[in-house]
Amino acid sequence: MEVTERRTSQDFAQQMKALVDEHLPDAEMIRVVIDNLNTHTPAALYEAFAPEEARRLTRKLEFH
Repeated sequence: MEVTERRTSQDFAQQMKALVDEHLPDAEMIRVVIDNLNTHTPAALYEAFAPEEARRLTRKLEFH
């Protein structure tokens, strides 16, 4: 994971994509513990990516 200069929904979505595709590509499910920052939501994935890509990512992510 990276530290980014900002904490936008785009930044969050890119980090989640990297988590799924680069850091843990063989994982069946990734449990992600997130804070209450309003940009840290599954909806950020749908804002950043096409619906098919966002759904592919959210299927592997379990947010807490």
